[in-house]
Order: sequence, then C-alpha cells, then structure tokens
Amino acid sequence: MPFFPPVTLRPDVREHLRNTFTNEELVATVGEEVASQEFEALLSSLSHPPSFTCVRVNTHLAPRSHVQELLQHELTKQCGCHGDDASLVPVPHPQLPDVLLLPIIGPRCVSVLGSEVVVGSQCGSAVLRGAHVFAPGILSAPKSLQAGDAVCVFSDVEGKCTRGAKNFGGAKVFLGNGVCEMGRHDVFCSGNTPRGLAVRMTERLYATPCFDRVLPHLVFLQNLPSVLVGHVLDPRPGECVLDMCAAPGGKTTHIATLMQNQGLVVALDKISSKVERLRQTASCLQLDCIRAFCYNSIQAASTQDPTQPSTSSLSQPSASSPTQPSASSPTQPSASSPSQPSATSAPSASSPTQHSAPSAPSASSPSQPSDPSASSPTQPSASSPTQPSASSPTQHSAPSASSLSQPTASSASSPTQPSASSPTQKHPEQDSDLAGGPPFPEEAFDRVLLDAPCSGLGQRPNMAASSSLKEIRSYQPLQRKLLHTAVRLLKRGGVLVYSTCTVTLAENEEQVAWALRTFPCLSLQPQEPHLGEQGMLGAGLSHDQRALLQRFRPRLRGGGTTEGHAPTPRLHEANSDTIGFFIAKFMKS
Repeated sequence: MPFFPPVTLRPDVREHLRNTFTNEELVATVGEEVASQEFEALLSSLSHPPSFTCVRVNTHLAPRSHVQELLQHELTKQCGCHGDDASLVPVPHPQLPDVLLLPIIGPRCVSVLGSEVVVGSQCGSAVLRGAHVFAPGILSAPKSLQAGDAVCVFSDVEGKCTRGAKNFGGAKVFLGNGVCEMGRHDVFCSGNTPRGLAVRMTERLYATPCFDRVLPHLVFLQNLPSVLVGHVLDPRPGECVLDMCAAPGGKTTHIATLMQNQGLVVALDKISSKVERLRQTASCLQLDCIRAFCYNSIQAASTQDPTQPSTSSLSQPSASSPTQPSASSPTQPSASSPSQPSATSAPSASSPTQHSAPSAPSASSPSQPSDPSASSPTQPSASSPTQPSASSPTQHSAPSASSLSQPTASSASSPTQPSASSPTQKHPEQDSDLAGGPPFPEEAFDRVLLDAPCSGLGQRPNMAASSSLKEIRSYQPLQRKLLHTAVRLLKRGGVLVYSTCTVTLAENEEQVAWALRTFPCLSLQPQEPHLGEQGMLGAGLSHDQRALLQRFRPRLRGGGTTEGHAPTPRLHEANSDTIGFFIAKFMKS
C-alpha cells in the first residue's frame, strides 16, 4: 500500500502521461476506470523503492555461489549483525544466473527522533536505497546543529525548501534517523562547496544495506531490468558488440562479462568524464576487451545516410535540462551535438597500477555524478561497485573519477582520428579497424545495444520529477536518429536491442512501430528470459508484436507494518516491483 504521496509532476506533464495511459486503444480494451486506476497506481509506485536491491555478480572473476557467501559475510560484518536480518541475506535470482537479490524491507515503524534535517528529493531517493547523507544533499538544518547530534531526516518532495534554511514547514516525508558527522557551520557556512559525509543513517524507514566498499571487484549494483538487457542481447565470445550510449558502464561491463572477456566491446558516449569513469569501472572489474570512445553516436557510421534527418533539423533536449537520463543513467548525454572523438580503453587486469576501493556512497557527494541517473534517481541509475549517489535519481552510477586511481594507459591526443591505448591482453578483434574508433564502416557489428537517452520517468524511488513537457517530448526524435545509426552499423543477421528506463508510449512502443515501418530489414524477436509484461496498447502494434516486447510497469506490493514489523517481500515480486523499463529486440535481415 502507498506510504509516500505519488511522485510530484508538473501539471502539463501529469496530464500528458494521463492521456498516454488512458489512450483510446487501451480504454477500449480495459475500460476508462481501470486505465485511470492503473495510472494512479503507477504514480504511487514511482515514489517508493522497489522490493529488492539487485546485485550483479562479476562472474568473470568468481561464481555466483561464492560471491553470495562473501557478500553476506561482508554485509553482516559492516552492520554488526548476526546474519539473521533478512535485508542482509542475498538470494539468487531464479532466472538470471548472475544476479543476487536483497529484500528492501519497509516501511517499518520508526519513531521520529532528534532535530530535523531536510534533504533534497534526489538525495532522499538515494537514502531510501541505502545511501547515507552527504553535505551537498542537505537543504535545511537547525541553527544549533552540531556533530554527534541525533537527527531525523526528511525529504523535500516538492522542491520548495531553500538551501540554508533553519526549518521547513512545506511538504516532506520521513526517511529515518541518523547521527550528524558535521555541524551546520560545516555544511552551509564554510565558504567552499561542502563535501563529505554529513549524516550517517542509523535507523531507516526502509531497511537496506549500504554497499560502500563492499566487494568492489565482484559485485555491481544495477536495476534488475538493466541486467536483463545484457541477457536479451545475448553476446557471444569473439563477437564485435557496440554499446551506443554506454555511460556509466553497467551494461557495457555486463556485455564483456557475458562474452567471457573475449572479443571486442566498443562503448561510445559523448561526455569525456563519463567515458573515463566507464574505463575505471572496467578496470575495477578486470575486463580488458572494452574500447571506450568519447564520440557522438549519431555520427558513428562512416558515410552519410540519405534517409537520416539533419542533426540540426530535430529538436534536442535543452542543454539546461537538469537531467537527461538514459536507460542506465539519468544523465545520459544527448548524442546529437557534434563532438571530436577521443578514446580510452579499459586497462589490462594485469596492469601494475593498483586501484583503491570505490569512494563512500554519496547522498549528493560532489565526487558522484550530480544527477544525472540513471538513470535520474537511480539504482539506482541506475549503475557500480559503489553505493549509488543520493544526488542522482538513477541510483547506481559507476565509480567516480576520484574513487579509483588513474590507470597508466592514456587516451590518444589526435583531434580528428581516435585511437585507443592497447591493453596487455590482446584480442584478435582489437587489431581491426573497429578498435581504432569511430566512425565505423556500415554493417560492422554483430550486435548493437541502444540503451537510449530518455525521460527517465521509470526511475524509482522518485519523489519529484522536474522535467518539462518540452524536455520529455524532445527525446523521441533523438532516439530515432540514434536508431538510424544503429541499423546502419548492424550486420545482416545481427541483433539490435533497444531499451529505455521510462514509461512513456512515445519513447517505447511508438518507437518500435516507427522502426518496423522505417526499416523493412528489421523484425521483432523473442526475448529470453522474458520477465516483464507485454508491450502497452496505444501504438498500433499487433498482439503478437506486443507479446515480443518487455515492459516493466512498477507495482507496489501489498501489506504494511504489522506490530512494528514490515513484511519481507517475496521472491516472485522481484520481477514486477522494479523500476519502469522497456526492452525491444530486433534482428536485421
């Protein structure tokens, strides 16, 4: 049952989404009342955390069963428990062989204690997924607040609290209790950008562990549908695979792991700092078949496609937009603006450079991506061996640039022709033109993943979404330009997977219908495993076509606190009570 109010949306955005979820085709099938109830239930679900924290095991280094034992030991040691706390007991996912699940237990009966600290909604979202509170996330604190004080932590759900306030009487929700590591002066009056842990959470409304420095080489926090994407793509050892919008790297490193680190994985992203973080993540997980390039994916094919619209002819997400999440990251860059290619590659697992454990989880830590997640609140953006930043709506981001020591391998400096530093371990494919970087010849890749930049409206928990309707509508043309390039770069007989972390029809089923009309060479393919629901009505797809799609529509589980105890979620709820997500799989003939 709902505990928090529904996610706060701008009025025109809410109306736009309502029209989407009560479209004529859908209402004709289920009725207007049912469609409206489903829409309201969706908004309530988005403000709550999922039932489980999803942990992807780095099976390149160790089997899941071994990591399961190590993880339970590390978490119970961290929390000082005896291992009987259900939130600290990882359970194997029955259908995904590299996933461990930890139940998120709540809402629990927690008394409000101490002075009141108010944090931003993005920070609050990360706290609900296990993060502590870092200084940049705090908006309001009492004048007399000192280190060592017991505090109750609330989240501003409407974005109306002014930073530096001494109290706040607006709409807010309780997240739990903690102990201050900083006083008010250190948070607000130091004269510099505040950094560091400000409140250590000691009693959470939703019980879930913090993953700070927990087995950074062996586990990666990632939303369940994001892990599923890699299995649906089904990459094979020795293949050449392209990840077009790769940051922060969760899906890229999963692809390399499924390929047993054999072959070539080319990862593109147009923001250099994100490419560097991806590179560090690959190094941490000891994957060296990845080549990462800072490049505009729309321009990744070597010759101009006559059917592709000019990059200036379609509207792009505003550069001032606070978040531009992709299916894996809320701040997935728009791949539309021209950029000069630069390249980095994951250092060899045998590189002599030692990498320290990732930095502490950040509830608005400046070393973490500032939302943007995914995304966008995250498993959290979405994606990383570190605990997700509380400043990012997508909860799981890759380790920050400061969290790992810099690898010795460096990127090339040529302004026009990208090059990649060579890993110690050679792969035959890395001698090809593909390893030299974009632009690439047409039909060069066996498989292509387009985890597209999107509105990120499926991320959870998300107390408030600030995107304007104009921003949300801007993603569809961007995604179509990326799809043009993806089809050109895919070999005949190859597989293209398209995914987003949003719930809109325009960015999901309508894109599938458009792709099937625009590219006669594409056909929808069955997905294995199939854990989500079928595609949504409203885009004109047939029943058989919708059955080949996977849409994850967040659904709150029933129940609530009983005599002070919240029920433990059941394993079968892991596939349904997750973030909003969409997956389509195509083959090119």
